[in-house]
Amino acid sequence: MGYNKKREDIDDILRIIIMLNKENKKVTCKSIAHELGQTPANINRILHQFNVDIKPHQALYKAKQLDKQAKQELELARKLLSMKTEKLSFKELMELSKFQGSVKEFKKFIARHHIPYFKHVWFIEKLRMIQSQEYSIKELYDRFNLQEHQISIATFRTRLYENDIPFKRIY
Repeated sequence: MGYNKKREDIDDILRIIIMLNKENKKVTCKSIAHELGQTPANINRILHQFNVDIKPHQALYKAKQLDKQAKQELELARKLLSMKTEKLSFKELMELSKFQGSVKEFKKFIARHHIPYFKHVWFIEKLRMIQSQEYSIKELYDRFNLQEHQISIATFRTRLYENDIPFKRIY
């Protein structure tokens, strides 16, 4: 009688795993236990006893989630690329897109999809007023105290190239 009860338990667990997969829900011992009214530890013990691995089901769930995210990202990129975003600031673009994520993630998204936006760079106008070709990137960077404004030297160099600002090259 004890063995048949265990066999029924594993059959119920497998049925729940199939149901969770169909409903696109994450398969965990906790989610299975919730459905069956048992403890996660008991579910884990039964799975281990019958040598059932739920990791493939978890990987399937994760793959579906990543696919869903990729589709949503592509749809958002298409939407933004169809609009005139060149005159929008980064902040306005992020608000318009209703992006669900951090500023850093949005910057990566913008770069990955080559979405244009207005980059207000206050030091460019000042650079155009001096003979910038007489100074190295480091000298220009220090001259405008950009470290205090939390602008990295790599970003500064990128802005110089984007705006065709000449500078002295040191080899």
